[in-house]
Amino acid sequence: MFSEMGGVAVSHMAKWDGTSWSPLGSGTDGPVAALRVFELGSGPALLAGGTFTTAGGVAANRVATWSSSGWSAFGPALNGTVYTVSMFNEGAGGTLFVGGDQFNVGGVSANLVRGDGGPWEKPSGVAGGRGLLGPVNVMLPHGTGGGELLYVGGEFPSADGVDSAYVAVWDGSQWTSLGTGMSYHVNALAVFDEGSGPNLFAAGGFAQAGGVPARYIARWDGVAWSPVGAASGAEVPVYALAVFDDGTGPVLYAAGGFNTMGGVPVDSVAKWDGSAWSAVGAGFEGVPDTVRTLTVFDDGTGPALYAGGDFRVAGHPLERNVARWDGAEWTPVGGGTNGQVVTSTVFDDGDGPALYVGGFFSQAGGQPAARVAKWDGAAWSGLGLGVNAYVSALAVYDEGLGPRLYVGGAFTEAGGRPASRVARWNGSNWSILGAGVENNFLAVNALAPFDDGSGPTLFVGGGFFAAGGEAASNVAKFSYSCFEDQGPIFIDGFESGDTSRWDSP
Repeated sequence: MFSEMGGVAVSHMAKWDGTSWSPLGSGTDGPVAALRVFELGSGPALLAGGTFTTAGGVAANRVATWSSSGWSAFGPALNGTVYTVSMFNEGAGGTLFVGGDQFNVGGVSANLVRGDGGPWEKPSGVAGGRGLLGPVNVMLPHGTGGGELLYVGGEFPSADGVDSAYVAVWDGSQWTSLGTGMSYHVNALAVFDEGSGPNLFAAGGFAQAGGVPARYIARWDGVAWSPVGAASGAEVPVYALAVFDDGTGPVLYAAGGFNTMGGVPVDSVAKWDGSAWSAVGAGFEGVPDTVRTLTVFDDGTGPALYAGGDFRVAGHPLERNVARWDGAEWTPVGGGTNGQVVTSTVFDDGDGPALYVGGFFSQAGGQPAARVAKWDGAAWSGLGLGVNAYVSALAVYDEGLGPRLYVGGAFTEAGGRPASRVARWNGSNWSILGAGVENNFLAVNALAPFDDGSGPTLFVGGGFFAAGGEAASNVAKFSYSCFEDQGPIFIDGFESGDTSRWDSP
């Protein structure tokens, strides 16, 4: 709150004409958290949202407009706190959407309401719901006979009021559950064809799936959940899944910190061929000896499965946290990293495909690499100045400027610039994604390009309450548009006329 701007007495609101500050009438009686300029039918107006109850002395609970004729209320009084306002055309003209905390509409609690000046209402579909009530850990687009769907797993018990128990599906307009879901959180998702068609596999910290015993890994066939092999599964949570063909046919690999899978002795990584589990080489050394990510990458000598986590490569005590499986043995990768690896992906920055890893490290192969690093098949390198806190998600997405590497985590800086939990790397420079996401202590855990019917967008999942300044409960989508009210962002270090847009699916 401020009482003066440039020596002029103001109350929560002021305007700058290029030379000096001046008040907007008598202002508001409480803080303003959101401002947007819109065409409301009678000409341009400034719309303000916050915690105030009056504007210019006029009763205006939480939402008001300022124009040449002064202040006026917009719609009936709202309770709760307004954090963001936006105009959206749902097909019948512009409607104002207001996001915030604990509105009460028709006796129903909502974080997002809409109105045209008349009574406020809760929008239909997920936009009007509470979103995902818990962090998102993983997202996987997968095509089906009815079109592509986005599968989401994490630590949420429901999605927009739908009992989804840690796993849910977004079809572009609504969330649905997969049976009765899981008994606890989901860490990984993968699609694998065991010979009768592709099925969805989920892994995490659960002991049951769809009410059926399935310790830490389960299969969804489109109708029901079932265990993968023996229901005993693993003895501790599974963190990663990947499909890899080592020359004998595709198999499903699972990784974690376990010593058995389906009753078979293994060491942190096991493979499922559709009928039985088996061990993968000599495994790893160290405590806790945990593998957290699996990615297939061809360094020029043929495809191999790369594992990242917190371990030492067997027989190579100085090689840590990254290893390569060629179908016959695990081998070290250039010295590895000096801290835990959490996520990995393959990205071509113009110099050819390379393996990128993210996590808690500061070096890779003895070279400076702040939480994210590149392996080109011969050597490790850092990504500029890197980021200032751990990385937990990597994905490649082309927003129209060519493929870029998107990085998510707990950081607040990328390349030395402010970047709230998500940023983009083009091979030489870091750039920001608008205002990023907002939370207190949690991170962006998942990134996935997905076309939900409105064009390709980047879906972002984690533990957050806002994205790009808009209310968003743990999942949001990022795309580009040219809406003048969004303001400029920077793309690859330069200000762009294109603007970023965050939405809550």
